[in-house]
Amino acid sequence: MIILNKDAERIKMNVAPSKARVEAYHELVSGEHEINHHLMMIQALIPLGLLAVEEALQQEVCRLAGERYSHDSLLKRWGSNPGSVYLGNQKLSIKVPRVRDLKSKQEVP
Repeated sequence: MIILNKDAERIKMNVAPSKARVEAYHELVSGEHEINHHLMMIQALIPLGLLAVEEALQQEVCRLAGERYSHDSLLKRWGSNPGSVYLGNQKLSIKVPRVRDLKSKQEVP
């Protein structure tokens, strides 16, 4: 069995969980606590989802315009625009990076 301690480090335990722990777990994830438990899990995952979206956007910008401060491409980073993304039925605001083509003077989608 693997449990998490206060420092969120995984510790391998070779001892079976006690009956009281199993009952407490089942009480936590069933009945009246089930909705609160799911809401807490969603709220904990939203920041991770936002980080994943921002990382994907930055990877796309790097693919188009190259690494920051490189002068090898005609496509350049050009600030950001406000945008939004839906995570867990919530609309959350994000910054969408912009890329421009210096030759045609147009925004790159």
